Amino acid sequence: MKLAENILNQMNHLRKSHIQFMLILFKAALSLTGRINFLNLSRYSQLNEKTYSRNFRRYFNFIQFNSSLIETVYHHQNEYLLALDASFIPKSGKATYGLGTFWNGVQHRPGRGLEISSLALVDVTYKTAYTLTAGQVPPVQRSSEENTLDFFLGQLRTLQQVKTPIALPKLLAVDGFYTKKRFIDSSLDAGY
Repeated sequence: MKLAENILNQMNHLRKSHIQFMLILFKAALSLTGRINFLNLSRYSQLNEKTYSRNFRRYFNFIQFNSSLIETVYHHQNEYLLALDASFIPKSGKATYGLGTFWNGVQHRPGRGLEISSLALVDVTYKTAYTLTAGQVPPVQRSSEENTLDFFLGQLRTLQQVKTPIALPKLLAVDGFYTKKRFIDSSLDAGY
C-alpha cells in the first residue's frame, strides 16, 4: 500500500480526501470475498456505501496510476506491445446500465450481458500483461458496430493524451474483430 500511496501523492490533480478514499477502496477491495459492490465495500471498511457511490462519480486517471505502478517493473531492454481486447460478462436483469447483446466467445454466439474492453501493456520477454485501462463498452443500437469501434478507438486516443512515466510502444495486438477498415485506418493514423 505504501507504493500506491506514494503514487497517489505524486498525482497533482487529486485532493487529499480523494487520495484517502482510493487507499481505503484498494484495501477493502483486496480484502473482500465475494462480489465487489458498494454494500460489500462498506462492510469491509469504515466508509458508508453512499460515500462509495459519491466518490465513484469523481474522475480518476487510472492510466496514469497504472502506468506509474508498471514503471516499478518496467525494463527498458525488454520487448513491449499494446493489446486491446473485449470480454463478455453474462448478466440478466432490466435495470443494469450497459446491458445489451454482445459476442460471447465461450458460447460462440451473441449473448445478453455486459462487455468490458481492456487495454494492456504486454511484456513479450517475460510473457506478462499489465492492464493500463479498462472500460465498459456501451451497448450498440440495432446491428451497427460503429459505436463499439468508436469506443475502442477512444481508448487508444485517451492513452495517447495521458502523460505516462513509461514509453508506450506503437505496436498494437488485436483479434479478428478489429480488422475493420475504419479501425485499421484510424489506428495507423494515430501512429500504431
